[in-house]
Amino acid sequence: MRRRALRQLILVASVAVGIFVLYMSVGTRFVSPLDWFGPPNDGTHALIMGLRLKRALLALVVGAALALSGAGFQALLRNPLADPFITGVSGGAAIGGTLMLVFSTALLSTLPLLFRSVVVFGGAFAGAVGIAALLYTLSRSRGVLVTNNLLLMGVVFNFFASAVILFLKTVVSGTKLQEVLFWLMGMLSGTGVPAPLLGLSGFLVVLCGVWMTAMARRINLVSIGDEYSYGAGVDPERIKKRLFLLSSLLVAVAVSLSGFIGFVGLVVPHVIRLLVGADHRHVLPLSALGGAAFLLASDLVARLSFPWFGTLLPVGVVTAFVGGPMFIALLARSQRRGGQQ
Repeated sequence: MRRRALRQLILVASVAVGIFVLYMSVGTRFVSPLDWFGPPNDGTHALIMGLRLKRALLALVVGAALALSGAGFQALLRNPLADPFITGVSGGAAIGGTLMLVFSTALLSTLPLLFRSVVVFGGAFAGAVGIAALLYTLSRSRGVLVTNNLLLMGVVFNFFASAVILFLKTVVSGTKLQEVLFWLMGMLSGTGVPAPLLGLSGFLVVLCGVWMTAMARRINLVSIGDEYSYGAGVDPERIKKRLFLLSSLLVAVAVSLSGFIGFVGLVVPHVIRLLVGADHRHVLPLSALGGAAFLLASDLVARLSFPWFGTLLPVGVVTAFVGGPMFIALLARSQRRGGQQ
């Protein structure tokens, strides 16, 4: 099993590297990898290092965060249909980010573009963390995290968040409405995210991924059932708490950076489980790599679509077009295999 997981790790990593090279090379102007590191005053250097590299790194960070959080919530809720946006944390981020976009117009208009993105990121991140803390507190009963309550409250709060955002969209100007819509649909813009903020976000994603992978053996027990955890001497409530907090933090980072990008956290962990099984020691790191590669490839498609549509498609639209049919195919395949058994 370890050899199989190692082979799949090498395979996924190789695919991710290949997509990265293609992403950096292809666009309105093709740039050979041999020409990436030209003189600093060269136009090619500005295109590669100033535009494509920042956007690629943003896609890698967000994709890894979404896939990791999806795998974490699926283990926590013991539900393969769970995704990063199911618990209401994303709703909190959406409200926080939208409020910053709508009611900080005067402030944002006086700030440089990079500082505006920091304000929006801060609002979305604060909203996500605040709602995560609230949902966790309300879902506890006698010191036990009731996952059914967490799921129901998350769904209800997402409906509430949708109503709040719909109200805000009806009272703002047309220009501001378009800005809000594009943010909510999921956009990657490396030029709009300061390098320190992107670096901090990447550090948080790596930290959460390493922490979750270190807990993988105990996550395996929790995903099977609490009785198995107690039998192995593991406190399931402690693991559930950490898993919820880490997964919520990953959602907060992803939505704050890019808005809503669906299907990455739902589809990628499913594909990884088909490749290596349900052991989270393999599922978590491979999901991070797979999510990064999937979102990078989707954003490449979004960039290359510009000549056909005359506008840059939100990457969330591409992931929905690709991820929706892919998930239906995976679900149909698993049902056929279950029926044959």
